[in-house]
Amino acid sequence: MAKRELAPGFLRKPPSGWLPGRVYVSNRSTWQGEEHRTGVYHDERVSSFSAMLEADFRVVVDGRPEHSFHDDRRVVPEWCLDVGAPTGKRWYQVRLKPQYGLVPRIGLPCLVDPANPSNVWIDWDAAYDEHVVAWEQEAAIKKEIAKRKGGIDGTLDRIFSNPFTRDVTPEEAALVDQRIADDAAKEEAIRQRFIAQNEAMQASKTDPDELTELRRREAEAQRIFAEGRLVLATVRSNSVNGRTLAGIPLVFIVFELHEDPPRRVGLEYSFGKRGAARYPVGKTVKVKVDPNDPDLITMGE
Repeated sequence: MAKRELAPGFLRKPPSGWLPGRVYVSNRSTWQGEEHRTGVYHDERVSSFSAMLEADFRVVVDGRPEHSFHDDRRVVPEWCLDVGAPTGKRWYQVRLKPQYGLVPRIGLPCLVDPANPSNVWIDWDAAYDEHVVAWEQEAAIKKEIAKRKGGIDGTLDRIFSNPFTRDVTPEEAALVDQRIADDAAKEEAIRQRFIAQNEAMQASKTDPDELTELRRREAEAQRIFAEGRLVLATVRSNSVNGRTLAGIPLVFIVFELHEDPPRRVGLEYSFGKRGAARYPVGKTVKVKVDPNDPDLITMGE
């Protein structure tokens, strides 16, 4: 494989004479760990613990052709992570409000070398401030959804998940309506898909190869756990669906993945009622997402 020559160059000081632009990040995965950490990250006016970002980068400058980098790895401030505890702009600061990592639709403010668009200086201070606005809007939307949901789950969600979150503005109410409608449509699509699968399984319930199917599912789960992208998710529903596989009760769980935008994915898991009790509605857990199919997930811990 040819060595990649083009990569956004992260410089320590804002260069003079460069053009203002934005970097948009897609197909991203972020992670941390001793093998990826570089200590305190002081690059580009940032003093923060670092994380590793692997993504596609698209550089946009008004009046110039777009420039892209694919499958590139960069050390970035830890607040770019979409998992873990909220962090401030500096390593010694703590953020008490919810934080959702990089928000792809926003992009990152930057300066671009007019002679070589491969050289990019990202203003992480400004990027953090812009993301705070987006995070607070997302937290307000989630809080309003929990308020409308009501009941004990909605009350606990408001108290423990968003204790410092503001209320939605009148303009944001339409975003809440759309999010609720989208979630309902996704849940119905998941329900219909699993109804069809259940019907197909019931039609072949006399098949003696259930153990083979169980092993196939276990192997798939192990593969996704090893290769998948780690994402935080909230349990939205949890039910024993009455089916068994090789004598093991199957449990169907709907997770809301903390992505941009958030989405819901269903998982039928063969760990019985006792295992299902570990995932009550409203609990936030880690899941792994298949790199080849975003609708395939498994438990992340």
